[in-house]
Amino acid sequence: PKDLRIYLQKLIEHDPKQLMVVDKEIDPVFEATAIVDQMRTDGRYSNYPAVLFRKIKGSSIPLLINLQGTYERLALAIDSNLQGMVEEFGRRENAPIPTKRVDRSQAPVKEVVWKGADADVTRLPILRHQELDSGKYITSAVFILRDPKTGVQNAGIYRSMLHGPHEVGFMTGAFQGGNYILVEHRERKQPMQVAMAIGHHPCLLLAGTTNPPGMGGELEVAGGLLQQPLEVVPGETVDLDVPAHAEIVIVG
Repeated sequence: PKDLRIYLQKLIEHDPKQLMVVDKEIDPVFEATAIVDQMRTDGRYSNYPAVLFRKIKGSSIPLLINLQGTYERLALAIDSNLQGMVEEFGRRENAPIPTKRVDRSQAPVKEVVWKGADADVTRLPILRHQELDSGKYITSAVFILRDPKTGVQNAGIYRSMLHGPHEVGFMTGAFQGGNYILVEHRERKQPMQVAMAIGHHPCLLLAGTTNPPGMGGELEVAGGLLQQPLEVVPGETVDLDVPAHAEIVIVG
């Protein structure tokens, strides 16, 4: 199945200069984002590459940033180019494919599981992006929520802030599907289960930005964009199906 690693391999084969690897230790507070920001106007990096930081201070996990930074890389995600990508995206978006549930033995995301006190999100290389940000943010997670009315899963992208070792907050826009689900849970006085998928094929992020009719359908759109079913596996402590080939899933 297509995942982040397969996409990165394809990207390097397409153009090795599309991915820059940094081995030096980088500070998660401002430094990582400053490097990417400077590349935008530096003639030596005309293709504005994605950057893989192998060592972010305070974490043993590498960080990939700016993967969606150009339309060229988004086009490559759907096997297209700048000229044909809009038409190809529309064609695939309108041909969704149901998700495919796999056994945990076939789900790389299950290889490492942190629970309880071990589930410390500060172990992840979370960045403070800009000077006036109120904290560290996770900016490219796809949130998976279940609509209590219909039982369907909905996926969207919400900026989420690190509050502490075991707490992350996120904010939904008033007209996003996630907000309707949140309001419904509040009215029912029920806790809302959440899964955040980080690090997957760009098609999953692209699908998270779409708005299929009714509630839910984004994970099926991801299948359409990938042209294969998105493989999912039951979450560890939540009643949600999560992407089996995500690098990281945070549940709560």
